[in-house]
Amino acid sequence: MKSLAVKETNTSVARHEKILTMRKTMSIGFLLIGKEMKLQKADDNFQAITGEDSTWKDYCDEVSINQSYANTLIRLYDTFVVKFKFSEEEISKVEHRKLVAILPFVEKAKNKSEVDELIGDAEHLRREDLFLKIHQMSHPPDECTHNPVEIKYWYCNICREKLSEEEVKKCQNI
Repeated sequence: MKSLAVKETNTSVARHEKILTMRKTMSIGFLLIGKEMKLQKADDNFQAITGEDSTWKDYCDEVSINQSYANTLIRLYDTFVVKFKFSEEEISKVEHRKLVAILPFVEKAKNKSEVDELIGDAEHLRREDLFLKIHQMSHPPDECTHNPVEIKYWYCNICREKLSEEEVKKCQNI
């Protein structure tokens, strides 16, 4: 019985490693698609495929990628690989959705250390914690005058900070 449990554990560990490798491959794939889309978009190179009178949207439809998403993939590649010189290997450690979430902040970053911090957060924080942090970067709780919304508890609709009943009354001037 014990050898069966060990065998199942070994299989689970091997499967887990395989999943992590495939997720990393997917992350690199998104960057590579962004790179190739950028090259196709440059100087209307895509028209060799879709015709002289075609648009970028026509090409995106041809490859079944939403135009907005194609532009986001290009921005990911331009920002992380071209502008900030991250290798595809480094960026592949971060889940694709997290990269998309931090992209506007990375594009506004003043230096690479700010970007390194954002990448570190994206790599190590759970998705919901990262999204909360990003939201609070746009709406710092200590600068917020609060716009309370009741769910099962009160929180600020602007900075997402949970509020006590006393804070809610203060916001409502009661």
